[in-house]
Formats: sequence, structure tokens, C-alpha cells
Amino acid sequence: AVVRGSTKEPIAIFSNLGSAYVIRINDVPASTGYGEPVQKLFNFRDGERVVGGMAVGEKGAPKGTLAVAVGKGGFGLRFNLDAHRELSTRAGRRFAKPAEGDEIVGVLPAGDKDVLCVVTSDARALLCKASELPELAGAGRGVTVIKVGEAAVVGFGVGAPREKDVIIAETDDGKEFPVGPGRFSVTARGGKGHALKRKTKIVRTTIPLPVPPPALLN
Repeated sequence: AVVRGSTKEPIAIFSNLGSAYVIRINDVPASTGYGEPVQKLFNFRDGERVVGGMAVGEKGAPKGTLAVAVGKGGFGLRFNLDAHRELSTRAGRRFAKPAEGDEIVGVLPAGDKDVLCVVTSDARALLCKASELPELAGAGRGVTVIKVGEAAVVGFGVGAPREKDVIIAETDDGKEFPVGPGRFSVTARGGKGHALKRKTKIVRTTIPLPVPPPALLN
């Protein structure tokens, strides 16, 4: 993740095991190359890794901002970032409790009017209103966003109600499938979603690159 903010602003680093680690941007070591291992700053558990990060100061995340987290098993939740503004200990602070064998694939800010687009490894996509996911007061597993069966959630994105390209699903042979409410209908959470293509495996998802204004293209 790339985060922009002042040196005094706190940044939250989210892990696949449901913990948030909060540190001032100024306290992130300045270095070249690969940087410094996150494990030097926090006490990561076995198998724990970073899945996202964002500035959580008043400027980057105004009071009351909610974030959405989705796990590989198809469960999702929303939580208030206000609880993660204060600097954490090296042990972090829980925002989710994935079930045994499950893990969080990412964390993104999401408003009530936003649409959540979830993509699974067996090339299915479900789009629902972010507001359908409950806001949990404490760390929990959440509710079913999409039924994955033998598959798993590869990634997800959050976008505006009519946005065409919220997230790009990439197959194992390099083909790309844009996913967004401008391309697929928004349904209720908890279903199997739309089939992107039969007998296809999705290996990764990416966020579309922003399109420069016309003045910059001339």
C-alpha cells in the first residue's frame, strides 16, 4: 500500500489475521531498497502478513469513517476506524476474528452508498451495497458476503454505484475481466454472484489505474 500523509499522522497497518497496528508515519524507518521488515516494528504471529494500510488521522479518515474487511471464506464486516486512531502496542489491536483456516484478504474504506465488488478464485463476482455488511462494535467474523464453495475470495474493491471498473480480475492465462456496478447488477449479499467465465481460474485482482485528465494527455 502507498499512503500519503503528514509525518505526525497515524497510519494503520492491517494484517490477514485481523489485527491493526498503528504507528506515526514519522516512526516508519526511512530506508532504501526493500525497506525495513514490519516484524521489527510489531509482534507478528506465525503466518501473519500485511494486507493493507491507510492513514487514519482526521484528514485521511474523518471521524466516523468505516472500513470494510473481507476474508477468503466469503465473510465480511465493517468497522469504525475511530477505534484505530490511537497508537497501538507492538501486539496491535483486533478489528476482526477470522474463523479457523480463514484469513482477511484486504481492508478498504467504505461509505453507505458505496458498492462492494468481491471476486473468487472460480471466476465469480458478487456486487452488493457496502451498507449490507453490519458495523461490528468488537472484533468478529462478520456475515456471508458470497458463497465460495470449494473456491476462495481472491480480492475485492469498493466503488461508486455506477462505476464500471472497480476491480480487475486476472486469470491464470493473463486475461482480464473488469468488475463494477456499471457492468454487473448489484444484488443482495450471500449469493453465488455472477459468472465471469466458465472453467477459468482467477489468480489475482488489481485496482484500475486512474485515467489522466484530457489536458494532461495532450
